[in-house]
Amino acid sequence: PVMVDPWITAQYSSDAEGSTKFGAALEMGTIDLDGRAFVVHAEDGSRVGCGILEMVAAQDYLVADMTSLGDSSATGSVTALPVAGTDMICYMGYGSGLEPNLSAFYSSTAAGPNCTATNGCGTHVHAGTSCESSETQMGHYYTGDSDPWAIVGYESTSADGTATFMDCISTGETFYEMKPFIIHADNGSRVACGLLGPGGPNIQPDEPDEPIVVPSYEAYHATITPIPGVDSPVSGTVVVFTNTADGTTVGYGGHVTGLQPGLEASSCTATNGCGVHIHSGMGCEDSAAQGGHYFTDPVMVDPWITAQYSSDADGSTKFAAALEMGTVDVEGRAFVVHAEDGSRVGCGILTKVMSPLEADLESLGSSNNATGSVAAVQVGDSDTICYMGYAMNLEPSLSAFYSSTAGPDCTATNGCGTHVHAGTSCESSDTQMGHYYTGDSDPWAIIGYESTSSQGFATYMDCISTGETDYEGKAFIVHSNSGGRVACGLLEGTGSPPATDGPAPTVAPVVMTPPTDAPVAATTDAPVAAPTEESAGSTASVVVAIASSFVGLSMALLA
Repeated sequence: PVMVDPWITAQYSSDAEGSTKFGAALEMGTIDLDGRAFVVHAEDGSRVGCGILEMVAAQDYLVADMTSLGDSSATGSVTALPVAGTDMICYMGYGSGLEPNLSAFYSSTAAGPNCTATNGCGTHVHAGTSCESSETQMGHYYTGDSDPWAIVGYESTSADGTATFMDCISTGETFYEMKPFIIHADNGSRVACGLLGPGGPNIQPDEPDEPIVVPSYEAYHATITPIPGVDSPVSGTVVVFTNTADGTTVGYGGHVTGLQPGLEASSCTATNGCGVHIHSGMGCEDSAAQGGHYFTDPVMVDPWITAQYSSDADGSTKFAAALEMGTVDVEGRAFVVHAEDGSRVGCGILTKVMSPLEADLESLGSSNNATGSVAAVQVGDSDTICYMGYAMNLEPSLSAFYSSTAGPDCTATNGCGTHVHAGTSCESSDTQMGHYYTGDSDPWAIIGYESTSSQGFATYMDCISTGETDYEGKAFIVHSNSGGRVACGLLEGTGSPPATDGPAPTVAPVVMTPPTDAPVAATTDAPVAAPTEESAGSTASVVVAIASSFVGLSMALLA
């Protein structure tokens, strides 16, 4: 029945870099789109880009059925698709029970007098995980200084108060499942809400996981010196963090010099070659006093077999990793450094750090609810800081490109980062400042958590040489997969072993849900290469929502 070409007015505007983001709806008399060509034209009308539309599998998009909030009678539905490889979400939906005969001031077809209130006529993804109240819905979901949802919504309503809407929004985020989708009234109030969930048929929610115990950390250090009778110039400091809440996880790291130059951990094939281990003994005098590798039931396989270092051309090494050893009873134990041939060359006794640097991390802005905690210790009087911490309410099921499993995630600048920043306040990006270091090369460039659980929980452990030595009062920041800053806290304490100021305060374990679904994986000491990008001319993703109950999605990659 459509007799006039509806595509004549379908146009884009481009920015200074030649990029465009567009979203609109029209009637074309059919919804037979699968396999059709989607074409992009240049300014002169020539065809410059093309892609073939393919149906999106139902389980790959999100839907929300929106029910009324408060005294409102508004309801609705929305279908949404996060555009792969970007921070953009495209969505199409409808609302009913709204105020009739509205015409928004931002309408592209007939700008009217309505929807001028803050959030007036808005259709937005919010940062919370529940529609129960404004507190659980939270604010608009985005990362960055500018709110992309500020003027986004339905352009008009019919005489019976029905509206349709379609848009594509870049949010700085990439995970939208279980986020509230909210419709606002003309006056900006929230009138309908629903949680975005998988759109496919017969998709059952995962069985609830067992609650986890949120980590609580204590810190220990040891000064490494040559083992008596061994002719070696080895020296250094190691730091060990224990998770007193789970009673099994330890993070270890440090800086040691005087080793054989140019060693690669992968080439140290001798038993205990290039090893760095906590031993069961309480002395360094000889092998009997040092004992063997320290681990206990329920850990039945020696976790220290793969704990190794690589050394540089000067015979120096910096290492950091975490593992489960069945116990966190490390105070007074021997920390032993092995040579390439597996012989023991250095040893130190672990003593407790009474006042490590600590930070409770709180969410930044209203667009996320990430939280966490971190403990940190400066390595001796060097410029190296070792830290161990956790974060929760992150994007779930991530696997970083720099992890041991080399996943597809965290490729954005600062993606999944855990960094000390130069600022002394978490109030804004200006007061947080940039990464804290001195020198030409940023040591924080590819540093962060390696993965998240299915519930968005991550742990991390590292040792970083920054060229600086004063860390107290600095901002510690956790970044999202897209690189946005999502949680921040100020490092407080002395952070300088050894301590002599009495017993350290302990934090009672806190049981919380959601849980983590995997143990912390040990990291490697090998250098990590940044991801590469291949240029292939102009590329883009296009999402088309079919207005038949808003459940059909097609997408095309343009090249």
